[in-house]
Amino acid sequence: MKHTLAFMVSACLAACSTPSRSDGSMQGRSGDGSPNRIPEFPMKALQSPHVMRGKLYLAADGKVEKYTVYVTKDGVPAWVHEMADEKIGKGEPHSFEVEQYDDGSNVYEVKRKVGGKLMELSVRTDRSIKYIERQLEEKDIPEAGRAVIKSVANFMPEGYFIKEGPAMAEYQIRGKIGELQHRIRLRKDGSLVAVQKFLPATFEIAVPR
Repeated sequence: MKHTLAFMVSACLAACSTPSRSDGSMQGRSGDGSPNRIPEFPMKALQSPHVMRGKLYLAADGKVEKYTVYVTKDGVPAWVHEMADEKIGKGEPHSFEVEQYDDGSNVYEVKRKVGGKLMELSVRTDRSIKYIERQLEEKDIPEAGRAVIKSVANFMPEGYFIKEGPAMAEYQIRGKIGELQHRIRLRKDGSLVAVQKFLPATFEIAVPR
């Protein structure tokens, strides 16, 4: 039996300064080192009964920077929900994710609307926090960052966010250029990390019986 899953593919368009890995530790490899395979952690989520959809994040050179699988609440361990209660507070559920980054780290994410604002906890499988995301207002973005946003032709902002963790701090502005969803990523000083767009794609995945 086969099950068709819709993926949203995020392609980096410009000013992507995130370094790509050259050792191939995640790119197109599974846990046993076989080439051209989705890694084991996101693949298990894709084949689970809790899967909803998936997303690939691509660097400008085409390398995969992150695999994301959206799942139902039961697709994330109970301890993650308990940690989310503690770190971001209880609220209206928004989404649940299983992710693997290009450094090989495996992550669970819980996003909720808390006090009218979106909040997200990103936590590694060893229970260490990768980041907490908070929804902001436009005025919370540094002046230099607001200038960058205005410089992106035809970009219409729809939401302002910040991701902060022990090893990261980044503003993200989500919106549209024409009919396509886009995201602008900024450093804390307002300088540009990347402009990315979201493109629809469909993958057919064989489901174990």
